[in-house]
Amino acid sequence: MKHETIDTISRRVFRIYQEIEKQTLRVRRQTGMVCPDRCGQCCWSRNIEATVVEMIPMVSHLLRSGTMPEILASLDTAGPEDLCVFFRPDMAHREQGFCSEYRYRPLVCRLFGFSARRGKDDQVSAQVCRVIKQADPGACARFDALCRSGVLPPMRAWFQRIASMDPARGYRLMPINQAWKECIDLFFWRIPRFFRPPKAS
Repeated sequence: MKHETIDTISRRVFRIYQEIEKQTLRVRRQTGMVCPDRCGQCCWSRNIEATVVEMIPMVSHLLRSGTMPEILASLDTAGPEDLCVFFRPDMAHREQGFCSEYRYRPLVCRLFGFSARRGKDDQVSAQVCRVIKQADPGACARFDALCRSGVLPPMRAWFQRIASMDPARGYRLMPINQAWKECIDLFFWRIPRFFRPPKAS
């Protein structure tokens, strides 16, 4: 595989994210399945795992926008079992909240609740979160039928496309905050052409 710069990989990963957004929109239109408003139950989990490659578009965006110092401060105190540093929980309403950088969220966040999985029997079935199942079982049944029809690529197919861009980092799952830290380290190690260190005061 030919060498690619981090910013090239960032653009390629983000293009896949745009494909997933279009697929999710089609699924919603065909099935009526949607996440409840301001639901953040998946983000309240302390067992979310991701890869460094999934994070590259977000870290690229943070460097360009100048918001990296604030995130670094949050990551310095975040442990492997803490909530994702980009999640903004609604402390008054348990299991609600939002992502502060939703547009650049990683693959795991994009596919949760709207994905298909191929089982050991080689059959494709829907992977839907408990909240959506309880809110609209009819929509979930329609989504499952759509998955079984073979229209939607399994979750693993999306994962493989992204992981193969950098196999050394693309297949290794780790706690989400650790993945953020290692991705940021990767950027600072290679120092992409668009990064300019802050001027000394």
